[in-house]
Amino acid sequence: MKIIAFVTERESVRSILEHVGEPSEPPLASPARGPPPGEFDLGQVTGHDPEDEEQSQGLPDDHWA
Repeated sequence: MKIIAFVTERESVRSILEHVGEPSEPPLASPARGPPPGEFDLGQVTGHDPEDEEQSQGLPDDHWA
């Protein structure tokens, strides 16, 4: 693709868009939505407990001895 022109005049851009059948006005902005309910649990902060990690991996008790 080769750019041969860069049109910046508002009326020229409007005329070109209307001629090729494209909308010449920007779409209406919709308000942003919040996250889906239950998707995120932002109220809890948990710390890292190495013992929980060891038990969850199924390592024997004498693994670190």
